[in-house]
Amino acid sequence: MLSIDESLYNTRYRTENQKTAIQKLLDYENTTIVNKAIQIDKNIYTTGPLKSPAKEQSIVLDIPNKGLVVLVGCSHPTLPVIIDKARQVAKNERIYGVIGGLHYTPLNDKELAENIQYIKSLNLDFIIPSHCTGYNATVMMQKVLGDKVHIAPIGGQFGVGNSVTILPKLEFNLS
Repeated sequence: MLSIDESLYNTRYRTENQKTAIQKLLDYENTTIVNKAIQIDKNIYTTGPLKSPAKEQSIVLDIPNKGLVVLVGCSHPTLPVIIDKARQVAKNERIYGVIGGLHYTPLNDKELAENIQYIKSLNLDFIIPSHCTGYNATVMMQKVLGDKVHIAPIGGQFGVGNSVTILPKLEFNLS
């Protein structure tokens, strides 16, 4: 029988109980419930669930000769916590880029400026803020980080496999 830490199951947006949700997942072929940081495949990791109201986790891609690309959901645990865990699990300090929501919409200008300075300190090659980052934060990021900020438009494309392509112009290879 599958054992899972019940504290990792977020009931906030669930319409079924934990047992039913887990069984639905297990009905898929080759399903694994991830409840800790692990290496998923060559150069691909998960942070495992990080403590926050949503107990979300992030995907970490280790791009050879470039560094880590961290795919975040809404960054409820905060970007510094996610980045620290990404570095730990992938055993690589260099952060190449961040893609996803940064949960900056509730922040005031001072808090945004502090968070953007943290991002600047990472010396990223790119950042692709989306949904919950917010318009003001994205504009402030563009002012500070310039062309390192790529907008994630509706209908934008993200490809996976041995390479990652974000159209129209960002590409890198996982091999």
